[in-house]
Amino acid sequence: MVGIPQLREVGWLVTGPDRDPVRYLFLRVEEFVDGSGVWSVELHECRGRRDAAGRARHSYPSEADARAALAVIYRLSEFLEPLPTWDEQQLEPGRWRVRVYEPTGGVLTAHTSAHQI
Repeated sequence: MVGIPQLREVGWLVTGPDRDPVRYLFLRVEEFVDGSGVWSVELHECRGRRDAAGRARHSYPSEADARAALAVIYRLSEFLEPLPTWDEQQLEPGRWRVRVYEPTGGVLTAHTSAHQI
């Protein structure tokens, strides 16, 4: 829809079982469909206190710039220490669960992938 930000990608940095993962970070990429070409990337902390959880959002003048920022987020997450699962004594590397949304013929289609970091 024109003028409304369109979701293009979401991702969760998780540990633990796929059926019930522990979520650490959430990211969202949106395209502004208003002729401006602007894209935004948001990153949210999932494990903080509700009123004190971290959040960052930045707008980019093009998809290429937004995708470059997204690549940096994914790359930097490779350097995180192993994170706890639901069992606080068990640590494991985080992994990204990513869903990409692509407009095709006026319909938004999604595909999911997992990236081990």
